[in-house]
Amino acid sequence: MLIGLTKIFCYNKNVDEEKSNTWRDIVCILTLFWIPPVGVILTWLVSRWSNAVKWVATIFILVIPMAILGTMSYNGWKFVQFQRGAAPVLGVQQALDLYGLANNQYPAKLDDLKPKYLLELPAVQDLQYTPSEDKKSYSLKAKVLGKDLELRPALVQLPAATQ
Repeated sequence: MLIGLTKIFCYNKNVDEEKSNTWRDIVCILTLFWIPPVGVILTWLVSRWSNAVKWVATIFILVIPMAILGTMSYNGWKFVQFQRGAAPVLGVQQALDLYGLANNQYPAKLDDLKPKYLLELPAVQDLQYTPSEDKKSYSLKAKVLGKDLELRPALVQLPAATQ
């Protein structure tokens, strides 16, 4: 009988210990969602989870998002490089549009933009300018970082000539 009471008493003691230590798991879970890096640290320091569960939590909370952010950062870097390469071509497009507004037609060749609209033509690989027959539109083609870029007038229609 004494053994039976001891087992019950010890069992209840273990249950009380379990209840008093559940805060560890709750705090770890909440911080994993709210502040992931802190949650991972707390998981390793105070949780009662097995090492396998701790490693899985660490991978899902830290490694996978870091891989996603790294991919996004690389794609952002590539986009910035493309923008830097396209900027001179966009400058030529802007000069062409300003010329078209001022003269009610686009120039026959890009050299007509110098020196009023462009100080010099940019050194862009395969820059090709083709005005339409009536010089009311154009096509500006270039190769930027190995990609073909084709620009048309930013203005849909040139304004009528004023007298």
